[in-house]
Amino acid sequence: MFSRKTLCVTDFGAETVIAVCAEKKADGSFHLLGGGEVAADGVERGRIVHLGDAVECVHEAIRKAEKSSGVKFRAVYYNLDDPGMESVRAQGSQSISGEGEIRRSDVRRARHTALRLAAHFDKSVVYARETGFLIDDRDLVASPVGVFGRKLGVSMHLLVAGAEHFGMWQKLFYRCQVPHAIPVVSAWSTAYGILPKEDRRKRSLIFDWGKDFLNGILFEDGAIRDHALWLTDENAPSRIKAFWEKNGSPAEILVTGDLAADKNLADLIQPAIPVPARVALPLGPAKLGEAKYASLAGLLHVADELEKQRPRTSRGRHAFASVQERVTAFMQEYF
Repeated sequence: MFSRKTLCVTDFGAETVIAVCAEKKADGSFHLLGGGEVAADGVERGRIVHLGDAVECVHEAIRKAEKSSGVKFRAVYYNLDDPGMESVRAQGSQSISGEGEIRRSDVRRARHTALRLAAHFDKSVVYARETGFLIDDRDLVASPVGVFGRKLGVSMHLLVAGAEHFGMWQKLFYRCQVPHAIPVVSAWSTAYGILPKEDRRKRSLIFDWGKDFLNGILFEDGAIRDHALWLTDENAPSRIKAFWEKNGSPAEILVTGDLAADKNLADLIQPAIPVPARVALPLGPAKLGEAKYASLAGLLHVADELEKQRPRTSRGRHAFASVQERVTAFMQEYF
């Protein structure tokens, strides 16, 4: 059985641009309704160098997907990478009024304070997730709603991209006449693409080895705990080792992406890391079953989660509405 909800996603890769329309099935899997694929142009190493060429690529991929699926793309989720992306830790707090019982509104205010304090005129938050809560500067709790106290503190992990870089991608979709373009940091998509839902709470070290970028992702408790993004070059093995050592030297690493199928992968990684490196394939439609489609397949899962949490009243907002509101909506399920 199928639901009546369709999801439209786009991924601008090193060589191809792919747009996909899918429908969620009752068993949680996705049925592809249609798709479009064209050669990539106008983007180099994740940066838009010729807006007109990039617009033509995305517009053509979407046009093909709309034609094959019979669905008009009104809201599009797209994978976003930025060579200058930074991993930032932020903290915020909120005084508790009334009888001292912490409510969801208090959590939202504390979170917004953290986002405000981390804000910078040339940066845009593209991922935000709570990592811990502190009651009255002394008691750590996993979920503060319903707890009594006078002050709520929150610690957050943010991924921030350059505001100009983010703005160019939003402008691209605006010129493609897409009313609502929602960015999703590709590391989030990749993790969701290869980890079953029951494994997303476990500690996983993932490397998405693409032709343009090497994404290092520490994923635990359903969230990105650490992240690094490098340009793909001959230093990839040493960077993988450093990221592995930084995050507790786990007993296994998962590798996916364009270069994961390379038979020389083990020869490149194993001398640097004395643990197994396992190639992880995406969990999604059969047509997206190769490692190179991990972030695209995962984007469907992230889009589905965000759509569930996004209030209907917010679905008509302009494409340039606050990205923080979009990406943090997913977090509400934990409160």
